[in-house]
Amino acid sequence: MSLFDKILKIGEYLIAAGQQKQIEMQKKAESRIREYERKIAQAERSDKMNNPEYVRRVQLAKQRLEQAKINVYTGGKSNVNLPFNENGQLIVKGKSVDEWDRQWQFIGRLSEMELSHLKPYNKSIGLYKAVMNGEIVYIGRAIEYANGGFRKRLRDYTRESNSARKHRSGQKMNEYADYLDIYFLVVGNNVEDVKHIKILEAALIRKHQPRWNVQLKK
Repeated sequence: MSLFDKILKIGEYLIAAGQQKQIEMQKKAESRIREYERKIAQAERSDKMNNPEYVRRVQLAKQRLEQAKINVYTGGKSNVNLPFNENGQLIVKGKSVDEWDRQWQFIGRLSEMELSHLKPYNKSIGLYKAVMNGEIVYIGRAIEYANGGFRKRLRDYTRESNSARKHRSGQKMNEYADYLDIYFLVVGNNVEDVKHIKILEAALIRKHQPRWNVQLKK
């Protein structure tokens, strides 16, 4: 198989891989991304770039690769242009997904949270994760930057009103509140940060596959 034939295979492999649930498959897809980026760069340096048809096919391969990246990292949920670094890793607000994943802050046990624990995050928005017995069981987002931020979102799970418990995941959060350790990942504090949070949420759910996340982990 020629170099260019291999480049054109990216859509067939990577887009399919982007729809898989397994973390192992995503890692393989990331490896393929880096491989095909090198191949495309090699093709762009070829003497054949003088041929308009060859140029068109290289550009098509690049477009397929960019779409494949979106599928791999967000499951195709994003309709914005996503930046990637030289290693093919998704970049959100200047950091890779793995870098963000190392910055979670432990807040406390869900059932024991008081307003005093959450007050410093009244104007902060981002992601939160629930961990039970060492397993990440849920990743959610707090994006109400003008209405309490993290405080509003987490209190919804424990107060008497069931506003946050219409979905199965919210019911689980309430039911297992005594066993859930909560971590925050602060992303920002304004409307511009909301889109970054949604992209990061989808990428982290696909990475960790929490069992209470149903919609985005597919």
